This record gives sequence, C-alpha cells and structure tokens, in this order.
Amino acid sequence: MVLHTCDNPSCVNPSHLFVGTDADNMRDKTAKGRTPHGEAHWRHKFTDTQVLEIRRLAAAGMTYSAIGRLLGVGDWTVGRIAKGLSRREMTNAME
Repeated sequence: MVLHTCDNPSCVNPSHLFVGTDADNMRDKTAKGRTPHGEAHWRHKFTDTQVLEIRRLAAAGMTYSAIGRLLGVGDWTVGRIAKGLSRREMTNAME
C-alpha cells in the first residue's frame, strides 16, 4: 500500500508518500486520531450520558444485572462499561 504522511488523498508529492502494510495504515490512522470513538462509532449502543449513568449506578452499588435489565443489555456489557474497559475515552469524565 502507498500511505500518506499528509493525509491528503489527492497528494502525489513523493516526499509525502511511503510504502506500508494494511496494519501500518491502521496504526497510522489510530496514531493520528482518525478512528471514531464513543457516540461517533457506528456500533455504539449508549450515549455518553447513558455511559456516565451506568458508571454512577454501579458505583452506587446497583448490580450489573439490574442495570442491564433496565437498559436491555447483558451484565457483561454493563460490567465492561462500569469498569472502564469499554468507552475508555470517557474514563476521566467522572472525575
């Protein structure tokens, strides 16, 4: 693959181009912050407000199963959010 250091798809300046693999392209994309997170990700299930509420309820002692029943998801999903394993970009939002 030919990758761009300047991220301009129409750029053909040889000094802005480099050869890499698909894995290199994914690392480059992530390093440059071009991967969607949270509500911007196409597979998100919860709004940022809901994520904060899940974490608040869990911190207050509500079980993951009870929270999951309220939201129609499994306790595994709730647990990952409550522990900060999912939606990690919001980990500091409660502090």
